[in-house]
Amino acid sequence: MGTESTFFSMKGSSEDLGCHLVELEDFFECRGLDMKLRFSLTLVVDEVVTNIFNYGFDTAADGVVDVELTIGDEKVVIVISDNGRAFNPLEAPEPELD
Repeated sequence: MGTESTFFSMKGSSEDLGCHLVELEDFFECRGLDMKLRFSLTLVVDEVVTNIFNYGFDTAADGVVDVELTIGDEKVVIVISDNGRAFNPLEAPEPELD
């Protein structure tokens, strides 16, 4: 199959995320990924980008999120980058579970 990539960038909000996710689904489908894998990969991108816009910026208007996906022989690489606050889960306070 070779290597193929797609890229999108969002600035200021995740408002256009739904349209980008449809494009990702099409990108995956055209490259022969099965429905379960397409769903899982799209869900990952949806969750990560949504969390970045919800928690990574003081105001979403300051936010820029870039998503790049590369499909090669037997692997998919997803790179999501942003200009938000750094988050280290090892330094986060323990959640309140009560």
